[in-house]
Amino acid sequence: MECTITLANESTSNASFTWQADSDPPGAAFDRSSGSIAPGKSQTVHVVADLGCPVTFHFRDRRHVAEQQMVMNSNCLPGSS
Repeated sequence: MECTITLANESTSNASFTWQADSDPPGAAFDRSSGSIAPGKSQTVHVVADLGCPVTFHFRDRRHVAEQQMVMNSNCLPGSS
């Protein structure tokens, strides 16, 4: 599975979303494994995962205890496990 995920930080946020990526199950390849998004901005992350479905991609900001995640069932279709 290959897909592009858009991460966003709300314009009302008062802090950057400084994230690190991982997957569950582990093994996904991200074109960037970390980044920082200013309030009101967004970034795209390209992911390649040769994993069984479902797979969850996590983007965590441990400093601000925040997370964005996407559960994929197959072919980059968001869904639930």
